[in-house]
Amino acid sequence: MNILPAILCGGIGERVQPFLNSEIPKQFNSIYSERSMLQETILRVQGDVFAPPVLFGQKDHEDILKQEIKEFKDAKLFLEPFRRNTAAPIILSILHAFYDEIENVVVMPSDHIIRDAAGFKKQVKSACEGLNAVNGPIAYFGIAPDKPITEYGYISQINGGIHFHEKPDAEMAAELISKGALWNSGIFLIHPQNFLKDFRQIDEALLLQCLLVFDAFKNVGNLYDISEGHFEALPNIPFDKAYCEKTHMGILQRAEFDWIDIGSAEMLEKARAHKYG
Repeated sequence: MNILPAILCGGIGERVQPFLNSEIPKQFNSIYSERSMLQETILRVQGDVFAPPVLFGQKDHEDILKQEIKEFKDAKLFLEPFRRNTAAPIILSILHAFYDEIENVVVMPSDHIIRDAAGFKKQVKSACEGLNAVNGPIAYFGIAPDKPITEYGYISQINGGIHFHEKPDAEMAAELISKGALWNSGIFLIHPQNFLKDFRQIDEALLLQCLLVFDAFKNVGNLYDISEGHFEALPNIPFDKAYCEKTHMGILQRAEFDWIDIGSAEMLEKARAHKYG
């Protein structure tokens, strides 16, 4: 088993930035430990079955990203010339894994708190086994809600099919929870070969655009600059919209690890109340 961690760290955290008293995006802040959220995310997938991580961040953040990963010598950094949401970096990480013959990719945002690293690793391995058993392209990690929250997307499995509900109002959120829906964590486990086969049927044009971007990488050591020309042509679309809501394949796993997404002031305060040590 060989798993490539793909870490998304290109966001700017508009909704919580006013509460951090900082000029830098939240993933570079030390919110719940002495380390930054990005560094905690990298540490979560060190060693064991994990390959050295790949990180996708903004060219504007190059200096701070280099400083953040200085101690992680094998980490690879892909610099996006401008923001293009999550579809582009996730598909590029899948292509990277495919051509490096890595069996699976675990996609993780860099602004989540997961203190149970051992539990997280165990469930990622379990998801790999689940995908292999059904020859599937993707596994989703759903979080058991403790109350209706409108800032999160929801995910449910009905009659074998997986359904997504993007940030519902409070009434709909409560109804979804009553029917067993989970919060969509935004963490995915992907089998590159099976994914590419499925995605080619869904949006071959986008896949070809991503291949053009992938072929235009400029590499110096472990730093990759992404060519502006081809990247500019990519649609500004989240991975959920580009793939998850269009595929009929995939498995849903109920997360057994703790999880907090720092996506609102309320979650930021919750995170500060759960500091390490």
